[in-house]
Amino acid sequence: MTGRSEVGEMDLGELRAFGAAVEEPDAGVSIQPGGFIVPGRDPVLKSGPGKGRRDVTRQTAGTNERGREAGSRETGYREAGRSAKAGPSAVGADPSSNQTGSPAHTLGHRLNKALGLEELQHWYPTAAVRGTSSSLALLSAHVGVIQPLPYRGRLVLEIPLNGPFRVPSLLASTTNTYVPDVRVWATWEDGVCPAGYHVYPDASLCTHMQGEWIWGVNPLHELVDWSVLWLAKSLHLQILNRWPGPQHCSANVAMKRRMLDEYCRCGKHERYRACHYAQDRSRSRYELFREEQEGAAEYLSALRRSDRPAGPPRGA
Repeated sequence: MTGRSEVGEMDLGELRAFGAAVEEPDAGVSIQPGGFIVPGRDPVLKSGPGKGRRDVTRQTAGTNERGREAGSRETGYREAGRSAKAGPSAVGADPSSNQTGSPAHTLGHRLNKALGLEELQHWYPTAAVRGTSSSLALLSAHVGVIQPLPYRGRLVLEIPLNGPFRVPSLLASTTNTYVPDVRVWATWEDGVCPAGYHVYPDASLCTHMQGEWIWGVNPLHELVDWSVLWLAKSLHLQILNRWPGPQHCSANVAMKRRMLDEYCRCGKHERYRACHYAQDRSRSRYELFREEQEGAAEYLSALRRSDRPAGPPRGA
């Protein structure tokens, strides 16, 4: 991980442009194959649950593909340009110089189709199956984030394979409101954990707001997109001391940080000082702490009920 003493020598222009883009309700970003973020041109359009916010533009060679939640099909991406295959030679396709991994057919054709692994590898060529059990599959992918900067990330996804299946998919969907159906963990390529407070009690990433990505409705590569955006925001926080764009976090975290000009902790496009700050300030620090701890206990209880590990997977 690059030290702070070296940050002054970096070109932070694209990181600043990313932060400015996600701050604007009608702006967006583009994600190139391999997970590199560049400023986008298409406006962000809001839509209903399961369709997410259209804040990502897909880029292939010579083709801009409108992203989240606004395409010709309900699950999100417009199909124009999808035939432009993103291979190892594509821009950003190999951020870690690691093209090894399980082939797309590792889990069997039916399950591979349900996972959407071939489509995932189309956009993230390093995505690979790292292990399976009777109830879970582990996938990993190396991602590029902001190309001019020397930060490259690694994601690990835990995908449930059993439970109350959604027809016609093989994939499980949990019913609790606390634990995401697919959990994602991240490190930088040197093993250092990214900065950020938008994480669950098991250290998995809180990448999106409720309804912006739904397991069994939206494709898996869109969740990886959300995770790339999370890493970029983490980098923005680490280097520029600001979490850009809308966010959800506890009142306790918001009051500890007191970043009054960031967006409010509630997810609205309102600054914290003009939204929940006065309400949070009127509550005791103990009350805020207790509320946060109760939420963490409910999350971990939901994990136990679903027989899922309480932390990151081993050996992934």
